[in-house]
Amino acid sequence: MSAPRRFGGLLFLAPVILALAFFWHYRALWQSPSDHVMADMPEEEFADNASLTMLPTPEPLDTELTAQGYLDLLAQMREPERMLWEGLITVSEGSSSRSFFAAYRKDGENFSSELREYGSVRRGLRRQDGNLTLTVDGISTQVRSSDATTPLAAIGMVDISTLLSLSADQIAQVRYDVLDGEQVVYVSYQDPELPLEERYWISLSYAIPLLAETWQDGEKVYEAKTTYLSDDLGEDADVAS
Repeated sequence: MSAPRRFGGLLFLAPVILALAFFWHYRALWQSPSDHVMADMPEEEFADNASLTMLPTPEPLDTELTAQGYLDLLAQMREPERMLWEGLITVSEGSSSRSFFAAYRKDGENFSSELREYGSVRRGLRRQDGNLTLTVDGISTQVRSSDATTPLAAIGMVDISTLLSLSADQIAQVRYDVLDGEQVVYVSYQDPELPLEERYWISLSYAIPLLAETWQDGEKVYEAKTTYLSDDLGEDADVAS
C-alpha cells in the first residue's frame, strides 16, 4: 500500500512548521526509490480504539467535515503503543529529485526514527530509557524534548501535534476518505500568502499520515509515501537497535 502531504512547503517553512527547514536543506539531492510492501491494517483497529471518532456504521466516506470537527478528531487520535512505519520521502526541484528511506519504530515510551540516504543516516532521533538523542549527518547529540524533537518532525514528516498547531483558516478541504483500502481523513491546506498547497491522508487507525504531498505552482515538490505499516514489531524488536 502507498501512503502520506498539501502544504509541505508551508510545513517546511521554519516559521510555520519545523519540517520545511529540512525540505529546503536537502532539496537538491536525489536517489532512486526503493519498493516495500504495505502491511494490511486490520479493521479491528477501529473497533478497539475508542479514541477515534469514526462512526460505527458506515457513512459515505466523501462526507465533508467542518474545520472544527477535523481538529476535534485530531485531538482525540493516538498512535498505537507499538508501531513500525516505513516510507519513502521524495523532494523534487525542477527536473531533479532526491529520495530518502524513512523509518519510525515505537515501543511504548521508547522510539527511534531515521532518515537514510544511500544507506547513511542523514537525520535521526532516538528515545531510550528517558534519554533523547538527535543525529544529524552522523553526529549525535543529547537533546531535550520539544516540538522539534518529535520522531516524525525530526525526519521531515508531519505529525498530529504539528497539524493541530496549524491555523484552521488555512484548511481548504477536509473529509473522510479511503486510501488504498484504508480509512483516512483527507485534509488540504493553503496559505493565501504562499503558492503552496499541502495534502494529507491521515490514518484513522494509526494516527499518522499515510500519504503527504506538497504542491507549488501546480508541481509536486514533496511526497512522503508509506511503504510499510504495522503494530507488530516482532518478538525480538528493539527500537534502540
